[in-house]
Amino acid sequence: MTSRGLVIIGLVAMLASAPETLAAQQPTAKAVRYKITDLGTLPSGNFSQATFVADNRLVTGISTTSEGTQHAVAWYRGSIFDLGSLLGGRTAGHLVRMLPA
Repeated sequence: MTSRGLVIIGLVAMLASAPETLAAQQPTAKAVRYKITDLGTLPSGNFSQATFVADNRLVTGISTTSEGTQHAVAWYRGSIFDLGSLLGGRTAGHLVRMLPA
């Protein structure tokens, strides 16, 4: 057998074992678990929507007031905070996203 034939046989053997080697090196994936929580609305409001969830569990979004206007809100540890009345309306939720976590 020529040296060229040995090289080809070696390449075929290496390529045939490559998928097994790659699969064995990949880490096992952790099971992802989720928990759905009703965040609630502002007092007498009838609608809310989360738009951002931070790693520290701070959630920002919008909620309607008793008058039907939308305010930016933040939910944290079971409490809702009306940011629209503090920062001037619905766009305040976008400001919270820019803050460092």
